[in-house]
Amino acid sequence: MRLKQKQISCDDEDLAREKVQNKVAIVKATLKPCKRKRRKNKQIQWVPFILRNNINYDSEPIYISFFKKFMRKYDNQYYNEYCNYGLIDAGYITIEQMTLDKTYGNLLVQIRNHSSGIINFQHLIDLYKSYQDQQYYELANLLDIYQTYHKNQIKHIQYYLNQEISINNITQEEIDEAYTIFQQDAIDWAQQNFENEIYEMSIICMNLETKTPVLKQKVFSKNLIMFITRDFYNFYSKLSCQNMKENLSLILHGDEFDGRLQLENRIKMMKQTLNGETCIQVEDEIMTAEGLVIPTTKQIHLYFYDQKTREISKKHNYFFIHIIQYNFEANQIQRLINMRQQNSWNDLINQKNNNDNSQDHIITNFDSICQQEYFLEKFNYI
Repeated sequence: MRLKQKQISCDDEDLAREKVQNKVAIVKATLKPCKRKRRKNKQIQWVPFILRNNINYDSEPIYISFFKKFMRKYDNQYYNEYCNYGLIDAGYITIEQMTLDKTYGNLLVQIRNHSSGIINFQHLIDLYKSYQDQQYYELANLLDIYQTYHKNQIKHIQYYLNQEISINNITQEEIDEAYTIFQQDAIDWAQQNFENEIYEMSIICMNLETKTPVLKQKVFSKNLIMFITRDFYNFYSKLSCQNMKENLSLILHGDEFDGRLQLENRIKMMKQTLNGETCIQVEDEIMTAEGLVIPTTKQIHLYFYDQKTREISKKHNYFFIHIIQYNFEANQIQRLINMRQQNSWNDLINQKNNNDNSQDHIITNFDSICQQEYFLEKFNYI
């Protein structure tokens, strides 16, 4: 859509004023309280405009509060360049330790959290509006609403924590002491409730001093690891070398990816969040280690843990459990089964032709084939 511009004549004073304005990097807009009841049935109207500032279009993605990642652009070239950009790259976390859970076979990643993201993201809103694109404009409007919504959330959390501190005399030391039990209870609970599911989990607790959530650990289920790669230890090695990033994006996201799909997902997720939905659901794609792109439906759940009763529910508390669950169609599972069966038997034939007759090696590969077949086939009936 082209905008017609009029030629404006101005004197030297007007030109000087315009030069000063053009030096401003961010256009600040006054935030008005959002009236959600009036906005609910009102369709967002696309009104493009041109920002007269020097916006940097080529810098890194942005994390807003509560670890929500937003690309500055969602065209394929930019998205593929930064799809693996994670919390480590942003300087928000560092990996302290990566271990294998001997009980359930999960991958446990201990994290030191430095920040959960920026609170004021008006510059991102202005950036999206400057693209003269309807979808970007819709996302910008949703972010504008969310910024007010999020500030109210923070006030509510701070009020709740202040009440707990003054009434129940809760301290940060008590939170830290309860964390170890919470961590194990969360892992046990996830195993019981998501035993046959493919998921990743974030374990989070509140910091009473800063009144902000702190990401303490990421848990990648054995089912997820088995699904995306048939060679667990090779996968673990790759993950270690790549420093994990913020999740499994290096493995799940391949070289070919649809940036527009991610833009649409962000719009859907923001709408569901603003509607107060406790389970966010979006359509997405993942890529297995073999390079097979598989459509998936992601369900994002948020639960809370009560350290006194050791119960997990939707009732707000100091401890959070954030779960991303991956669901697949049966025909897509069958595609993966067929590919892995063929690849595995080809490997055995190549080993035999190369005179690699080590009995232990062949038995190990055969057991791996059987394990993969059993694992994948059970998902046909979910």
